[in-house]
Amino acid sequence: MQLELQITTYLIAILYQLFGYHYALARIVPVLFFMGSAFFLYRIGRLYFPERTALFAVALYGVLPLNILYSRAIMPESAALFFMLGAFVFFTLWIRRDRLLLLLLAGLFTGVVAAEKIPTLFIGIPMLAMTMAKYKLRMLWKRELWLFAFLALVLPLLYFGWLGTVAESAFVSGIASKHVLAGDVQRDRDAGSLAVLLSRASFCIYLGRADPCPVGASAAEVAGSLPDRRLGRCDDRGAGHGGGRHQVRLLSDPDQSGRCPARGCSALRSVRRPSGPDRSSGASAGGLRKQLPQHSSDVRFPAYGADPAGELVQQATDKQDLIVVGTPDPALLNASHRRGWRVANALPDNPVAELNSYIGQGAKYFVPLKGYIYGDDGSFRQYLDSHYDKIDFGEGYFIYKLKAG
Repeated sequence: MQLELQITTYLIAILYQLFGYHYALARIVPVLFFMGSAFFLYRIGRLYFPERTALFAVALYGVLPLNILYSRAIMPESAALFFMLGAFVFFTLWIRRDRLLLLLLAGLFTGVVAAEKIPTLFIGIPMLAMTMAKYKLRMLWKRELWLFAFLALVLPLLYFGWLGTVAESAFVSGIASKHVLAGDVQRDRDAGSLAVLLSRASFCIYLGRADPCPVGASAAEVAGSLPDRRLGRCDDRGAGHGGGRHQVRLLSDPDQSGRCPARGCSALRSVRRPSGPDRSSGASAGGLRKQLPQHSSDVRFPAYGADPAGELVQQATDKQDLIVVGTPDPALLNASHRRGWRVANALPDNPVAELNSYIGQGAKYFVPLKGYIYGDDGSFRQYLDSHYDKIDFGEGYFIYKLKAG
């Protein structure tokens, strides 16, 4: 998406220029960003908790299904996590050491991540809280904080302003304010929206103290009743809390697969608190190792790499051929190791005109996924059958040849 600062894809393009087209290079970039984010997470753990707790957090961070998915996806999430956690580390170190270089790095990382993914700006809330706790109103007169604000906020605003002048589609210019926020406001006005939220979303937020006093709460339970109450009691086992410090430990939604569902809170009960004087410094991961896969195994994403469609396309086409796929996501393009376009992107209401525009740009084949074409009521497939030759592989797999040669 053009709205997001294209750090990941730009680095991939550089690698392709240097070493040629190798799909593994594209995967390496987000993986390295994710590894960097794991390092910053460890640093955060070491800044606030004992080392064993930090290591446990990194281990859990690395095995969550959603992280496994996004850590190797050619998307901005890994880079956003890297810069967001890095910004928090550098800012925390500045609060403790008062070195200008650390604050400049924090501002630069915050500015980059704001241009990468706008919601990551929420990391500014704990930064503001730390600043107010240390300087109170004196923070308004600290010139270096204004420099931080410039790097963190003004530079992304300049980027978004420039983006509006070069975007090929009006949709990506001001997407958050014009589309996402407007849609959220409209849904909030709907009386049924809250009922849907409360019936589908469960949250597990619990506060840790020296003497654990966990509180499990479900939004649906607060509002009334939920037939399937999947939120178990959340025990603060090995969470690594400090004496008297309240910490928000876990926030999860059972209907967002792979995000450690709220019912997985019950898995935490089988993690045993260590004995001895350092009771908060670590935990055995045995319970989580056994139960986390069970509770987080509902991850659903296209696995076209295991589908023969990609291999069939490779057999029937040349490496330099451009294709159009009948799926709304790029997974089939990736599995085919071909460049091209996805259906229903440019002109979703006029697939024929959209296809003709792709043909004009060099597309040679149209590739449904075993006959499936996203958004088609049957008329577009009839058009393809009547206008283009079909290469039939059998068992429901076929592609259309859009150009001769």
